[in-house]
Amino acid sequence: MPEDLPDVEEKEEEKLEPEVTIEKEGPCKQRLNITVSADKVTAEIDKAYKELLEAVDVPGFRKGRVPRSLAEKRFGKQINEETGKKISTDAFLEVVKDKEMDTIGQPHFGEVKLEPGRPLTFDVTVYIKPSVELDEYKGMPLGKKATGVTDKEIDEHIENLRRSKAPLGPVERGAEKGDQVILDFAITSDDRELRSIEDARLFVEGDQFFGMQVEDLEKAFSGRKAGDEFEIDVTLPDDFREEEYRGRPAKISIKMKEVKAPQLPEVNDEWAQSLDFDDVEDMRDEFETILKRKKIAEADSDLRRQVRERLLEKADFELPEDLIEQQAESVFTRRRMELESLGVPPEEIDGRIEELRSTQQEATRKSFKLFFILQHIAEKEKIFVTEDEVDARIAAMASRRRNTSPEELRTLYEQDNVMNELRVEMREEKTIQFIIDNAEITEESEQEAEEEQGETGDR
Repeated sequence: MPEDLPDVEEKEEEKLEPEVTIEKEGPCKQRLNITVSADKVTAEIDKAYKELLEAVDVPGFRKGRVPRSLAEKRFGKQINEETGKKISTDAFLEVVKDKEMDTIGQPHFGEVKLEPGRPLTFDVTVYIKPSVELDEYKGMPLGKKATGVTDKEIDEHIENLRRSKAPLGPVERGAEKGDQVILDFAITSDDRELRSIEDARLFVEGDQFFGMQVEDLEKAFSGRKAGDEFEIDVTLPDDFREEEYRGRPAKISIKMKEVKAPQLPEVNDEWAQSLDFDDVEDMRDEFETILKRKKIAEADSDLRRQVRERLLEKADFELPEDLIEQQAESVFTRRRMELESLGVPPEEIDGRIEELRSTQQEATRKSFKLFFILQHIAEKEKIFVTEDEVDARIAAMASRRRNTSPEELRTLYEQDNVMNELRVEMREEKTIQFIIDNAEITEESEQEAEEEQGETGDR
């Protein structure tokens, strides 16, 4: 006859009461050595077998009447592994709760090997949220850029529009900045022609000559007319298609064939009406509104930039370097995959990743630091994001997508596990806005803005 299972009175989940020693392994990194007593291990194993025997089907036995000894032979290894995982997880969570540990990231469990009748000892490596000590952040001094729009700025906007809409037409004069030139050219090095193109079209602006950077390019073309022939000395770029010539001196032989310049329209009511304005005055009013909106957005963005920089300057605390490295490596991996999908050669990918590596780790460190600072302020000031605010943000984002409803976008975000990231981002935005609302803001005068714009133009 099969052995009867003893009647077990239903009890509230008992604590494992683990013993723990904590060792610091680095900034915000700790190793927990956790031990669960043999009695607790035995109780958990008994519980696992009880649940198994109540559910398992074994030929020749009624459900719930399978002998424990038979179950141990058939399922012992599985029970030990699963119970070991459960005990280690539950004991770890119990330690975290009892010690009031504010962990971040995923814990890393060492080997968990359960042996019936013996204590279970294992290690867990965890990252602890850094302790943020922050000077007063209310009353932060900030400078706000002027948002007024001058007649000069409207004139410049109209001039740019004239040039962007203007057709090109041939001119007899020499080339000037902004013109298009039609030319034949050949690149030679060590008396070998490496590349030649006829009827090439080039805008005389900047320093780019068909994928090569050429110093004083605008000066070299200035005043050149159709029929002129001249040479430019260059150093071939590091990504030149003939690898053996990379970085070597070369000559570009140029024959000018035609110069074309923008045929600028006259600024009058007729031209304004061709752009769907009533007249020039209506056009200027609309451009003033557009430029004003842009300046307000830029001023707000600059305030947020100042807040982030000031907060990073104010707070000094240790960061979990391992997590920073892991985050940076994930960025490198994603970037490598993007470049591979674009067909970029492996050696070029390696070079780009190394360039990224020189800046990404520091950028990640700043991002982590700012995250903890803003979280600290949000908790202190009780700043939260409501579900109504999340719904409104999703609705706004969905409105900018074609044929996507807010419900569909939310489902997509939930599937991609980015809803929490969205909430974190929104909470950070609200926290920065709270600091701005409580800051001492000095607004730039229109005269200061004009002087600054003039200095920028001179540079």
